[in-house]
Amino acid sequence: PGGGRNDVDPRFISLFNVYNITFPSEESLFSIYNSILEGHLQPFNKEVQDIAPILTRMTMELYHAILDALPPTPSKFHYIFNLRDLSRIFNGLVLTTPDRFPTAALLARVWRNECLRVLYDRLIDVQDRKF
Repeated sequence: PGGGRNDVDPRFISLFNVYNITFPSEESLFSIYNSILEGHLQPFNKEVQDIAPILTRMTMELYHAILDALPPTPSKFHYIFNLRDLSRIFNGLVLTTPDRFPTAALLARVWRNECLRVLYDRLIDVQDRKF
């Protein structure tokens, strides 16, 4: 009768634990994803290794720009971006091999492709895609 909410017995609720984990800071996220990418790029040449922090910073800035500019709305309810999307981008980057991606430009193209695959393909509006 109260909007579909039924009371739950307190003895049942006492069997569960509730944890609140705060969202990691910007610096923590950068450190985590940059460490993953730098570790993967160890067998690559120096030119490719040097762009790891740049790609990580660009990914973080792109992620935050999309969060700010494209919030979910009733018509765009699927515009929910989270850390899983960042992880998918970096997962695509760590699938690269030194023999196929010997230059920084090629790795940057992979980064662009992963960002388009993970973020851009979800956008449905022409204006959002231009952003």
